[in-house]
Amino acid sequence: MTIRTGCSSALVGLHEACQALYSGECSSAVIAGTNLIITPTMTIAMTEQGVLSPTGSCKTFDAAADGYARGEAINAIYIKKLDDALRDGDPIRAVIRSTSTNCDGKTPGIAYPSSESHEQMIRRAYRVAGIHDISQTGFVECHGTGTAVGDPLETAAIANVFEGRGTFIGSVSTTHASFFAISPLMVELGETKRRSFRGCFWHNEPYQSCPGSRTQDNTAKYQFLGAES
Repeated sequence: MTIRTGCSSALVGLHEACQALYSGECSSAVIAGTNLIITPTMTIAMTEQGVLSPTGSCKTFDAAADGYARGEAINAIYIKKLDDALRDGDPIRAVIRSTSTNCDGKTPGIAYPSSESHEQMIRRAYRVAGIHDISQTGFVECHGTGTAVGDPLETAAIANVFEGRGTFIGSVSTTHASFFAISPLMVELGETKRRSFRGCFWHNEPYQSCPGSRTQDNTAKYQFLGAES
């Protein structure tokens, strides 16, 4: 089965794997994502569309944002039911409470996400997980394309859901480029283990139209959540 959903293909694959675990279609799964720049064709096309940064840096949520940078990665994670992992003595890096996916619907183009659909998807993920107090969410990993269109729409959805409750936002796009793989999840697993998360590396002056940027302090390179472990 081929999944073609743009930047979210690997995470949609994770969603499908979780659904297969829930339904008993499999007992475990390997979810892999990759992005390799083999030829200049895609880079040329994206440059012509104006989505790649001329400076080669992704300034997510910043007023100077001018597109994103491409990166390469091959990575994978292994998942199984929590009870089975505990029974087998497997190392557990994180517990997936729920997953959710939907469609933007009709928008002007792939670079124009739907803020309303984004908000609905986040709310459904919490509802499926049975989490009612969303204010306990400390950090949200964003797509963060570093574009004048995408960033404000994404942060608007997050601001509507979390209503300025002190939830931090960030994006690995600023430090690891856009891999179109499962890299954001793997980076977050590592940061959860260290009990710290990175701010947006290039963030100096927020978009005036980014509600999330105005309410979060992303200027620091790192914000420690507790003692190192």
